[in-house]
Amino acid sequence: MSRALQTAGVIDALLSLIAPLQGRPTLQVAAQTSMTAMLSTFMNNIGALALMIPVVTSVCRVNGLDSRRILMPVSFAALLGGLCSVIGTPANLIVSNQLAAATGRGFAFFDFAWVGVGPLIAKALADHGATVVHVESLTRPDVLRLGQPFKDGVPGIDRSQFQANFNTSKWGLALNL
Repeated sequence: MSRALQTAGVIDALLSLIAPLQGRPTLQVAAQTSMTAMLSTFMNNIGALALMIPVVTSVCRVNGLDSRRILMPVSFAALLGGLCSVIGTPANLIVSNQLAAATGRGFAFFDFAWVGVGPLIAKALADHGATVVHVESLTRPDVLRLGQPFKDGVPGIDRSQFQANFNTSKWGLALNL
């Protein structure tokens, strides 16, 4: 797939967008994670990641950067961007299809965005050095705390891997609201 995208010129087009940022690694990471998140909103998150891997490795090779430092944030961006639309991740599509089978109407394209967009932007800022505070109510916890998968497969309010992934690099504050 990567070879086909390279032959089609997609990789070169993405590289040309990042080229002006040469010598500024933080901006390069921000650009690559943003591109990946945007792509994974409009296509499957795994496909978006597969598309970006040759871009990341090429940018790293040209700039003398360790690709391991950039591949992990790009991977997270693919996951988080995929949560923003019905097609971004297979789980969203499966749930939408089940809802359509049960009610006659599935989710609209961006019905998942309210869960993903805010945390995606906040996580990107936190991962790039901003101080971000995640505030939630003790009586109405963040909906991501209720989502699978759970640590060790055991459900619980503090065991959601989605919640943990979205909130890395952030400070947390729970208020009695």
